[in-house]
Amino acid sequence: MRKFLIVGTTVFSLFCGVCFSVFCSAKNTDLNKFKNISETIVDNYDGSTDPKNSFFALISRMRYVKRWSVFKNSEEEDLENHSFEVAVIAHALATIKNEKFGGKVDENKACVKGLFHDFLEVITGDAPTPVKYFDLEMKKMYTKLEEKAAKEAIERIEDEDIRAKYSEIVSPNNASEDISDEDKEIARIVKAADNISALIKCLREKRAGNNDFDKVYERLSDKIKNDKNEEVKYFVDNYLKIDFE
Repeated sequence: MRKFLIVGTTVFSLFCGVCFSVFCSAKNTDLNKFKNISETIVDNYDGSTDPKNSFFALISRMRYVKRWSVFKNSEEEDLENHSFEVAVIAHALATIKNEKFGGKVDENKACVKGLFHDFLEVITGDAPTPVKYFDLEMKKMYTKLEEKAAKEAIERIEDEDIRAKYSEIVSPNNASEDISDEDKEIARIVKAADNISALIKCLREKRAGNNDFDKVYERLSDKIKNDKNEEVKYFVDNYLKIDFE
């Protein structure tokens, strides 16, 4: 009986071993197949096989553009993180304006413009604000650079109908003076959201004991404190709960 149990146990162990080997082999085959498929998808998506349709690949590269590169950061922030935050805040500001102060702004449009507001930095890089707005000539040069970057980005969409739609979204707000009053209002809201997002970044760094952002915090605090738009004050008072006094 004992010999039978030993033989039975040995056979069962061998059977399990064979099954496990077959399973692992199948698993490895599946993993390799998945790896090959995923690599093909990435190759297509990053534009290496079809650069004509690599617009959305550019968007995916927003995560590689680091912000605040000339500052010591306790927590790094990339363009993708920042853009999401600005989109959320822009939507909130537009909603507050409409619901509390009788505005008629398209909240969804404000959100989308916020999401794409710095998208062109994937091409131009993140230039510090003091450089971009050093003087009128520098501002004009940077505007031309953004216009060229927008054109290059849009040309990566082959379909004309889709290209036209994204052209409206991606074009810099300052690229044309002939824009509607609503678009001017949305541009103002997105800019306010951008400042609030930067202020939040400064607060995070200050709370982490990093003094590198103190001057930026002071500058942004003055700018936001002096913003006459009621939705900005409402957002800061109710959701950030910052007392600038």
